[in-house]
Amino acid sequence: MKKILILTASIIIVISSCKKKDQAPEDTISVTIDGVNENFTKIIYAGIGSTTTASKSHLLITGINPNNNDLIDLEIDASSKIVKGNYSNDVNLPVLVNYGVGNPSKAITEEYQTNGTKINSTAIAITSLSDTKIEGTFSAILDGGSGKPLKTATSGKFNITFK
Repeated sequence: MKKILILTASIIIVISSCKKKDQAPEDTISVTIDGVNENFTKIIYAGIGSTTTASKSHLLITGINPNNNDLIDLEIDASSKIVKGNYSNDVNLPVLVNYGVGNPSKAITEEYQTNGTKINSTAIAITSLSDTKIEGTFSAILDGGSGKPLKTATSGKFNITFK
C-alpha cells in the first residue's frame, strides 16, 4: 500500500510540473521582421491609461530583445475605452508599431515606425484583455525614412502582464 501511495504521489508531481507544449510564454512579444524572428522577452512597460482627454485611452507595450537589444513599441490611441477587438491605423485612430535596431552597447542605431501614409498598414488585434493581462496579434509596414527600404512585421504576437 505504501508503494502505491509513493508511486501515485510521484506521478502526480511529474504530471503537474510538466508544461503543456501549446502554452504561450509569459510576458513575450514575438514577431517576424523582414523574415527574421525576434523575441522581445524583457518587457519595459505595459499598460492602458487615459489621455489628456478623459474619453480617450492609450495602450503602450514596450519590449527589448535581450539577444540584440532591439526594441519594439505597440501603441493604440483610441477615441474611447480600449477593449478586445481589432484596431488598424487611419487618420482618426493612431495604431503604431515602432521598431528600433539595437547593438551591443544598447544604443538604438536605426528607427522604424508605422508608415503613416499607408492607411491600414498597421493592425493590432486584442484577443484577450483583463485588468492584469493582455494578449493579441499584430502586423505592420515600418518606415525608416531617409530613403531606407520599408520593413514588414508579420506574425506578431503578444502575451503580457500589465506592469
